[in-house]
Amino acid sequence: MEISSKDESEYRLLIDGRVRYVSIAAHSLDIDTLRFLPSLLHALPPLESPKDWTIAYITRQSNSGNLTAVFSERKLAGVQGIWHPQTTDCLRLTRVKQITASTFEASLTEPDPAALPSTFIAKIARFEWEIPRLERETRAYSILEGTALAPRFLGHVAEHGRIIGLLLEKVQGREAGIGDLAACQAAVKKFHGFGLTHGDLNRFNFLVGKDGVKMIDFENSSIAERDEKEMQREYERLADQLSEETGRGGGFGR
Repeated sequence: MEISSKDESEYRLLIDGRVRYVSIAAHSLDIDTLRFLPSLLHALPPLESPKDWTIAYITRQSNSGNLTAVFSERKLAGVQGIWHPQTTDCLRLTRVKQITASTFEASLTEPDPAALPSTFIAKIARFEWEIPRLERETRAYSILEGTALAPRFLGHVAEHGRIIGLLLEKVQGREAGIGDLAACQAAVKKFHGFGLTHGDLNRFNFLVGKDGVKMIDFENSSIAERDEKEMQREYERLADQLSEETGRGGGFGR
């Protein structure tokens, strides 16, 4: 869910066996109700429609004060850069541990060792406006495939046919620090060698493990097409990024 006291709040819910989206207009419900899902579900009008809807828009009528729902069957956008042969339906995923709002450690509801390891990392676009981030990340992993610069890409995540995310191997490691500067500089140089800029080289976007340094979180990446100035700026800021102690980029529990 994405909650706001000033703008619309958005929810991704499993209703009648399908993932559906609920958008609640600003000032329709108080913030405590918006934050507590059981109270929210109790307060909502019946989410019933004769058609197979994807989005319900909830507003409070000014004349009656009642909440009303308007349903849409609009087909939602998905990631277009599909390159890996493996695709897993999102309803087959079980959350093991939340890492960030859109990233979590996962397992399959019914294990399939031939397809995926027992646990792995899943990253999804919770809402349609997050699709461009996953598009960029998916493209970066396709370019880095087989380079050992990033965790192994295990496949795409689908939601009723559209691609909304990706699966990655779970890599054991720690975040980088200033003591890892040389190793991280070497990794960034290799990364830039593929014509990519990262866009957010905070210390938590490096994993330092027994196999060296891996880079993660490519949602802000771009194909620099040998933009040497941008690559140099990113490289020169690396020492400051690795020295930062604010916890920026560390996800939940950091």
